[in-house]
Amino acid sequence: KGNAIFIVDADTGALIWKAVLDSAATTPSYDAATKTYRRDDLLDSIPSEVAAIDSDGNGLVDRMYVGDTGGVLWRVDAYCKNQDGTDCGVNAAWKMTKLLSVGRHTSTALADDRRFFYAPAYVQARDSTGEYDAVLLGSGDRENPKDTAVTNWFYMYKDRGVASNSASATTITHTALTDVSCLDTADSTCNASYPNGWKLKLVCPPDAPASCGEKTTSLAVALGHSIYFSTYVPQSGSSACVLDEGTGNLYGLNLQDAAAVEDFYPGNNSGTTTLLRRDRSRQLASKGMPSEIVPVGGGRYLGGDYRPGDSGAKPGYRTYWYEKKR
Repeated sequence: KGNAIFIVDADTGALIWKAVLDSAATTPSYDAATKTYRRDDLLDSIPSEVAAIDSDGNGLVDRMYVGDTGGVLWRVDAYCKNQDGTDCGVNAAWKMTKLLSVGRHTSTALADDRRFFYAPAYVQARDSTGEYDAVLLGSGDRENPKDTAVTNWFYMYKDRGVASNSASATTITHTALTDVSCLDTADSTCNASYPNGWKLKLVCPPDAPASCGEKTTSLAVALGHSIYFSTYVPQSGSSACVLDEGTGNLYGLNLQDAAAVEDFYPGNNSGTTTLLRRDRSRQLASKGMPSEIVPVGGGRYLGGDYRPGDSGAKPGYRTYWYEKKR
């Protein structure tokens, strides 16, 4: 159910464009008469909002990202220009591309049944290879929060098709992303190479078992080049006579390599406050499923338990130019 994307006129409700499942569309195609883009692999529900992006800052949405319950990250190109600067055609040039697949379509194991329930975060960035758009989202089945069978992860995918209508034709899978899950090491990075992006296993730090059922339960928030998100951990090993709502964790990660951006775990300082991998998260003070992180300006935020924090991100400045005509 709900495995489609619609774009409509906000004033009239008239259809502008839609993407739907068509089992006969072995090659994605667009029907101008019905304003319909068809794919044969748009198989899973899309429960989240769609992240609408103005990637070139011209005031027009040209990109959209959204995940689904099959563990697929989709990109929609909805505006583009030809190389000579002319408009390449509203609707006809718009397309939907499968960027990332990390769930049931690449593995039949229950532990890999990863699902996306929240819209991705988006950050423009650069590495040694060049510019990329970082798309960030975590997996977790919101409809089954007590599940402990699935191993969930948080993902940063590098979309190097930074121009409109330039999405990669190659779908990246879970194994093609660099694993940055190593903990309690003195190294500042787990792996120096992140060509396609990175993935962080959610393992309920510090002392819970790896099969604890930790899952993403909110949107990720970008503060500068720091990424914050909260997770939920269902009760484990409690007595049947004791009500336990479970707990939550707050994560703060560097965009480039998932390094810690705050000292969330003073227990490993040993006389120094050098940030280690274990410092990437802290347990929230409140019980139950946590709320979203709330930015309050200047790089500061409220965590899922409403404790204030500071990412250290510097406030941005709007830049512009104008030409005075005489």
